[in-house]
Amino acid sequence: MLTNESTSVVSNENRQVGRVVVRLVLATLSLLLFSWSGVCAEGSPLSDFQVTFGAGWGQADQDDLNDKYIDEFARPAGLLDDHLSSRVSFYGELAYSLPPKHQLLLGMSYTGGKTDNHRTELIIDELQQVIGTMTVSNELSVSAVILQARFKYFISRGTWSPFVSLGTAYAFGKANLEHKIVVDSSQATLWSKEDQYTGRGVGWLVTMGIQRNLAGPVSVGAEGGYRQVVTSDLEDDAGAVWRFDGARPAQAVRLDFSGWYLMGTVTVDIL
Repeated sequence: MLTNESTSVVSNENRQVGRVVVRLVLATLSLLLFSWSGVCAEGSPLSDFQVTFGAGWGQADQDDLNDKYIDEFARPAGLLDDHLSSRVSFYGELAYSLPPKHQLLLGMSYTGGKTDNHRTELIIDELQQVIGTMTVSNELSVSAVILQARFKYFISRGTWSPFVSLGTAYAFGKANLEHKIVVDSSQATLWSKEDQYTGRGVGWLVTMGIQRNLAGPVSVGAEGGYRQVVTSDLEDDAGAVWRFDGARPAQAVRLDFSGWYLMGTVTVDIL
């Protein structure tokens, strides 16, 4: 007899990060509306601030998960087929200008990746008759919210403004392992399990790019660079470290978001 079982795990950390992002966006929009309404007089200290939003492609090495877990265990066992690959990244940043060619910047970015495997198997009764099918799903996803502070230097200022920057980063990383068996005929979840692990780490980044001034307070730009961020050993909610037993001795697993990235940006002056 089949029994229906559904496991739903809601992460408090996800909710907290969501609240922070929403508050940051609302605060930024409020500040922009306040500035554009004319309340901020010309020459206000706020005229030295800019906000930037960007999106683009980001590489992540993930050597521990790709080499230790996927290649040596999950792929041979038929659980996962592919490595974790590069994904789209998003970020927002607040800049403070230090004339004539310098800026201090504080920002937050989000990046992640996912790999999965789905296979269908037959359900056979005692008489070897096919009575249905079931889908076995396995998914590994990783993500990180990365806080960053950096110093930017404009090589020249004008319609086109090339720059370089150097900064530090602090990452809140998370990995989810989800296994599920679903009976296709009824869409009932026969069995499911989700393991969540987190880790934090400090790193650095170096970038170069160019900014193009448009009419009014808006500029567009592009930048690329390299980011080096590796988390601490991944732990579950109980503080137990995720160790890969296929290695001898067993090795702890870390998230590695290091790699090259390329972003397109939109920058707005706070008048």
